[in-house]
Amino acid sequence: MTQPDRILDLFKRHPKKPHSLREITRSLRLEKPEAREALELLVAEGKVLETSRHLYQLPQAQTRKGFEGRLQGHPSGFAFVIPADTNLPDLFIPKGYLGGAWHGDTVRAESKPPGRDRRPWGMVTSIVERAHHRVTGRLFFRKAFAMLKPDDARLPDLKLLPDGLDGLEPGARISVTVHYPEPKKKGPAEPYGELQAFLGQEDTPEVETEAVITKYELLPVFSDEALKEAEQVARLEPAELESRTDFRHLRVFTIDGEDAKDFDDAIHVEKLENGNYSVGIHIADVSHYVAEFTSLDQDAYARATSVYLPGRVLPMLPERLSNGICSLKPDEERLVLSVVAELTPKGKIKDYKFHEGLIRSVARLTYPQVEALAEARETGGQVSGKALGLPVPAKPGRCAPVTGRALPVQALGPTGRALPVQAAMAFGDPLGKWEALEGLALNPLSDAARSGIGDDLEALLDLTATLKKRRLEEGALDFSFTEVKVEVGEEGDLHLIPQQEPKARSLIEELMLLANRIVAQHLAERGIPALFRVHEDPSEAALNKLVNALGRLGYSLEGGEPTPKALQAILKKAEGKPEAPVVSTLLLRSLRLARYAAENLGHFGLAAEHYLHFTSPIRRYPDLVVHRVLRTLLRRRVTDKLKADWASRFPKLAEHTSERERAAESAERELTKYYQCLWAEERVGQSFPGMVSGVTNFGVFVTIGGGVEGMIRLGSLEDDHYHYFEDLLALEGVRSKRRIRIGDVLEVQIQAANPAARQIDLAPTEKFYQGQERPEQRAHSRAPGQPSALVGAQSFAPSAPQALKDKDKKPKDKGKKSQKPMKDSSRSPSPGKSKSGRVVGPPDQKRGFDKPVRVTARKIYFGAWEPEAEAAPKAEPPPEQEDSGQHKRRRGRGKRK
Repeated sequence: MTQPDRILDLFKRHPKKPHSLREITRSLRLEKPEAREALELLVAEGKVLETSRHLYQLPQAQTRKGFEGRLQGHPSGFAFVIPADTNLPDLFIPKGYLGGAWHGDTVRAESKPPGRDRRPWGMVTSIVERAHHRVTGRLFFRKAFAMLKPDDARLPDLKLLPDGLDGLEPGARISVTVHYPEPKKKGPAEPYGELQAFLGQEDTPEVETEAVITKYELLPVFSDEALKEAEQVARLEPAELESRTDFRHLRVFTIDGEDAKDFDDAIHVEKLENGNYSVGIHIADVSHYVAEFTSLDQDAYARATSVYLPGRVLPMLPERLSNGICSLKPDEERLVLSVVAELTPKGKIKDYKFHEGLIRSVARLTYPQVEALAEARETGGQVSGKALGLPVPAKPGRCAPVTGRALPVQALGPTGRALPVQAAMAFGDPLGKWEALEGLALNPLSDAARSGIGDDLEALLDLTATLKKRRLEEGALDFSFTEVKVEVGEEGDLHLIPQQEPKARSLIEELMLLANRIVAQHLAERGIPALFRVHEDPSEAALNKLVNALGRLGYSLEGGEPTPKALQAILKKAEGKPEAPVVSTLLLRSLRLARYAAENLGHFGLAAEHYLHFTSPIRRYPDLVVHRVLRTLLRRRVTDKLKADWASRFPKLAEHTSERERAAESAERELTKYYQCLWAEERVGQSFPGMVSGVTNFGVFVTIGGGVEGMIRLGSLEDDHYHYFEDLLALEGVRSKRRIRIGDVLEVQIQAANPAARQIDLAPTEKFYQGQERPEQRAHSRAPGQPSALVGAQSFAPSAPQALKDKDKKPKDKGKKSQKPMKDSSRSPSPGKSKSGRVVGPPDQKRGFDKPVRVTARKIYFGAWEPEAEAAPKAEPPPEQEDSGQHKRRRGRGKRK
């Protein structure tokens, strides 16, 4: 097949999608010159069109007006359409032009000519797919109608059928099924709701959990057929054991979190005579128990992923499998699919093999145990076998009283440094300090087994450190963001636990990445269809925006190309500098979301040509699919007919699992925010040190202890009026030129918390205003008519980084009264043309929408931080033709950042 034919085939697989030159070269592994030559030939023959944006698409893609995209609504009524083609800009839709569409719907929209303000806008012309079929909210009554006020403020009020509502009082939390009648000739028919379940009358965590589960259409209950099948298949057949590669003679062990219940991966390592290492990554063989098209498989597919909510887990598989026969528990025989790789001491893969294996894990280790051993090595202590008599929870699934932190009982290492008690075990622990840890038991390992695992861990710590170093040298991105685990105690108390075992977690992560890449490359090179984990290149618009923003900070891409290696070099260059948090956030926001796909499009963030998910089949359906494909290949049962069947089914499967993954993440994030608000509600009036984690044109997000994020609204910044500079993710005072940027440290006080709205309001403490008069003091000394503008204050960050110190300007005379600001007093914070947001200030002076707004950071492996719903200036209807032919004047319109 010639190169033009290959490119044309790619376009026919995605007939509506425009492609950039970069996407074509990456998808087909072509060089730019040959791809450009082939495209020029196709354009000359009329088979492909080149748009004004230097994108290429089939001619029939332009036959219909407009484009498809997802509608992102706003509580005030306007919305944006986020195009499916990421190279197109978002389109603003004014209130009244939504065509009956709701937030989250897939719609077709058309752009309209700009009005007098010269800003683009559009309207929804049709609804392609509805996003909401079940909605949760509160019952209320209006003009004899029963109505639902949805929990999501971006959804409209919904009329309800009266059936089942007898006895329910206003304010009751309910879930309803949404019905969408066929559109009428004059426009869309009004949707209505039907009661599905009564969730509760009171605002309790239990009711909130049920509401979140319903809102995101999560499935907490398995079908009776699936449960029955799970009981039937949860056993080991002797014939199956004999047919497998036997790894039971090896020291195979697991490393997981202390509260883990399902163990789907185990490892072993052997030193070979040639000096290399044989590393085994053994993954629970779920595909042996869950056959395709069974009730078990249908339930697993519907869920697509396990969901880990605070205080509750919704597993993908019934407990009989997930915590039973599929879990790689110590001293129990388990079926596995194994990747055994031969690695050089420098981390290079010399060879690999796949096995349908049989293991018996000799130990269940935890991250704190392995981290303790790593710390002991760094302090010069000898890692002895006794260190592997470390504690594990006596009851699986229940957390120890203290985990992953410095424990009350301390011991001194050989260097005199205070070590956690776990690390003290590496030096013999002659004082028997284990008795201080209530509720923990020792691993029942022999001295020989513990000594051997100690040696294995030493080898793996060194080997995986080398693997990570090689991976970063190849260009993989490494963002240093600390994850915070949310745990709910038996009495409903909240525990926010930062994950603080970097070396232990990195050990497992590198081995899992290794297995995923090996399997992906093996299938891709043989042309075997699979579900790949893809992370596409950033869009051209995002890259241009990133390059401009980095240029203002003094950074440029090596070679001018936005490769993963060039971005990683920038992260490395910024490491330890004041602007490091800003650089990391800018890079993260420029990236696309990772997703599942039936095509091998590579993984930009990992700088991997081949990548998929293979190592967690207990909790991820795509991993289970990959296991089935690999087992079929190992048994030499792959036929052309089967490959064609896979190729036809996998695209839909990839779309479904990606959507369910996003829903699970959103549910986890929302319920976590709810519990954080409960935590903050009990601490209103208390002060905490915090760090700025986000800056927008309507406020500053600050993260305080344990990962709790709240917002300082602009009205709470009383020292100045502030401009928002999107390029630098910064607010700058109009007169003081003081900047507030990501990474700045400041002390804040919790003013209020609203769990129902998922909002925490913060305000700066007195330390924020050190060195200047408070506004109430200056109010008495102002001259009549003088505005209440304040002199800028120094940032409260005596030991924290301050972005771009050489450009920060401070007032020369702090004791003088502030002067009336001139209209042209706001200047760009950096050379060149830089557009800023509108001037904003306290509520009595600013214009536009001022309701509370929810903004959350997306927690994903690779992807962008962006607001779920941003505040925007109040928008009026777009221009309409008057009798005179003139457009009506429109005011400022919201802009999606």
